[in-house]
Amino acid sequence: MSKFHLTEKEIRNNYMVQNIYSVGYCNLERTLNIVTSPFAYTASKTYGWKADFYSIDGAIISTGYAPMGGISIPSALCKKCEAKTNKIVDDFNHGKIKKWSTVQARCKKALIATMTKALNKEGK
Repeated sequence: MSKFHLTEKEIRNNYMVQNIYSVGYCNLERTLNIVTSPFAYTASKTYGWKADFYSIDGAIISTGYAPMGGISIPSALCKKCEAKTNKIVDDFNHGKIKKWSTVQARCKKALIATMTKALNKEGK
């Protein structure tokens, strides 16, 4: 899937930034790559690529060097989610899980649980 360029102004005008989850660079990389592909990215003329944007069940996750969003997912939660993803993929590699679609579904479930925990910590 190819992604398209959005400016930060377009994101603010078209999405509710306070409802976008913000994740540091590579903090959920494996999980996001298993679950979906980015639909958009931001960049600047001076610094280049800034962040990718992923859509998960109507929610948006921004991840990169300069992610934007009102709900921050702490790195500790990201590490727990990535650990769950690694366990799921390991189970697949050892034949405990037969279908890749099951891996994707379980990783998505772990990602949504992580997003919910981050949202609850934000008090929203």
